[in-house]
Amino acid sequence: MKVGIITSSKISYIAEGSKKSEKEVKSILNEIAKIVVKNNLEIVITPDKNSPLEYFGKEYKKLKGKKIYEVLPLDDKEFGYKEWVNTNLGETINCGTWRNQPEKTAEFSDFLLCVGYGLGAIIEMGYTKWFKKPVVIEELVSGKLPIEFEKSINARYISFKNLDKELKRLK
Repeated sequence: MKVGIITSSKISYIAEGSKKSEKEVKSILNEIAKIVVKNNLEIVITPDKNSPLEYFGKEYKKLKGKKIYEVLPLDDKEFGYKEWVNTNLGETINCGTWRNQPEKTAEFSDFLLCVGYGLGAIIEMGYTKWFKKPVVIEELVSGKLPIEFEKSINARYISFKNLDKELKRLK
């Protein structure tokens, strides 16, 4: 089973939104990585350098996680990717261009796990409207999504402490 990990581009943004310190955010991300590894899940990420996804990917790898897939825009001539994405964490899934990245992440993942709000994460969750429900870790977000958005995607909000139970339910 593949879980798409989605979040903000900066740990400081998650900390500010969740009213936690960066150290607390990293601690929760570490615990989530342990739970994902324990459940033998593969992860799908697009890890910008110095981002929460790169941090999570490295932690998952250090814990000997099963497999990392990186969704990368290998054909993108408009923006490129090499200068800001860590391309050395796992197997590459080519999404063509950045415009296709949110859709490919949602498509390639069995479900999305939101570990912090960010513009990209909101876009990626939007792509779940027709076929998947995202799971949002309550401790790492500022609150529930706006009701207009919520009605379309039907996200599940859980504590990271209940993630193991949630993963078993999803399998």
